Amino acid sequence: MHNVGLSVENEDNVVAILNDSNVWYYETIKKNEVVTISMKIQIPMGMESDSFHLQYTSAYENEKGSILAENGTIAVKIYKKPQITAEVSAPEKTLYVGDAVTVIGKFMNTGEGKAYNVTVSLEAEGLRFQNTMFVGEIEARDVGQTEGMVLVDGKNGEERYGSVKGVYHVTYLDEQGTEYKEDIPFDTELQPPILLSENTVTETPQITVQWWIAIALLSAIALACLIYLIVKVKRNHDKAI
Repeated sequence: MHNVGLSVENEDNVVAILNDSNVWYYETIKKNEVVTISMKIQIPMGMESDSFHLQYTSAYENEKGSILAENGTIAVKIYKKPQITAEVSAPEKTLYVGDAVTVIGKFMNTGEGKAYNVTVSLEAEGLRFQNTMFVGEIEARDVGQTEGMVLVDGKNGEERYGSVKGVYHVTYLDEQGTEYKEDIPFDTELQPPILLSENTVTETPQITVQWWIAIALLSAIALACLIYLIVKVKRNHDKAI
């Protein structure tokens, strides 16, 4: 093929071709040779259609010098990409082994495509989800929310307590099955569980008994004062007679 010319355009102006030129020229293309043309196309935001068409026209000379021409249409599929912005509540700065902490996740899809299988997993030594936080599908320009429960088991080994650097992993898929991932880090401190000591348990009855003794003593004093006043009044009355 000699003097090969090719032009590509979008007659409906649905998309914009950003190449400096939409016309390509080749002096010769040999037998079985493959020529690849690279095009940069801008797709407008909010485009509802999932495809568009490009129109091409080509002309060339064969080995005999005859001029041949061809034109046609190419359908181009549009894959819309999701974009999840996630907020997952971080645990308190101090956690105690044995605690169960509620975690709330809020998710906004700011992309143009649907997000599939939106899931949150937890990576933190001594902490684990009771169940996986699963959101499911989130349409474009839509929001989702879910709750989970973090169980505080403590670290493995001798050092069960101390500082922990954790990460929430937010994963989701687009319509082609491509996986996307966003990490949300957090810090916390693991402490031993709070237990009531024997002294704490036995102090309450002792305090209660001491209150009853005080009440009985005050009652006895009041009764003695009342008897004393009655006797004194009676003596004064007898003297007056």
